[in-house]
Amino acid sequence: MEVFIAFLMATVANTVLGVDGGVLADVQIRKLGLEERTHFWARSITLFAAACIRVAMIFLVSSLAFLLEPQADVWWLPNRWFSEHPEELVWRNLLLFLGAGVVMAIVIYEYWHGFQQAAHGPHEHGAEDAAGATSGVARGLRITLALLGVQLLLGIFGVDQVFLMMSLMDIDTQFGWMVSSILIANLIMIVGMVPISRIIRRSPHTKFLTLSMLIVIAVKLAIDGSGGHFSDGLMMFILFMLIMNDGAQAIRDQLVRKRLARDQASASA
Repeated sequence: MEVFIAFLMATVANTVLGVDGGVLADVQIRKLGLEERTHFWARSITLFAAACIRVAMIFLVSSLAFLLEPQADVWWLPNRWFSEHPEELVWRNLLLFLGAGVVMAIVIYEYWHGFQQAAHGPHEHGAEDAAGATSGVARGLRITLALLGVQLLLGIFGVDQVFLMMSLMDIDTQFGWMVSSILIANLIMIVGMVPISRIIRRSPHTKFLTLSMLIVIAVKLAIDGSGGHFSDGLMMFILFMLIMNDGAQAIRDQLVRKRLARDQASASA
């Protein structure tokens, strides 16, 4: 019974922790401009591959043991600058902090790119992309590199899940339960990302909504990476409120458009 309870706790925790990775994967793959069905399969395969990597991490957990060793006491490790107790930091904290930096760099670039498109049009800076789009090989290479980049980020996200599993279950006697928990949580995440992705895609402010969600994820990684604690429940609540706020704004905009259309029809009559 204790094993089953630990299994349920691990599955729920893996599902909750997988939300940030699912959103990140959806945002990054969405930039490739794939047809919707292809986008679904690319995201699903990417998330499944990330789950397989987490299983491999657990299988090779001894090689990850160094992540739990204390960090070197040197000034140039950036997460130590923001920590109240830098002497308690381990190398895993640094990995999470660097992951936060990568996600924030993606956000900054996407904001800049979005503003450039708004100011100059979508094709002003896309001559190279347009030329590459005519080549199936070039497009395939671009998609492959993008998916590998997403997989790298999901691997960083998966570090916390691996150590969480190690704290809840015994690898020597419950390895099968651990693998089952990861795969079931991954299946829930693949299915759950379908409505989440649909909500995000239908938003009139999709790009900036998803960037706001990535900022929340980056902040969580940065806080965890500097030795603080950012509750997963709080992160889920903030992401949910961002989606709800954008949905409410979309409904309001639609009602305004209908009212203006009625007023215009009345005036013309």
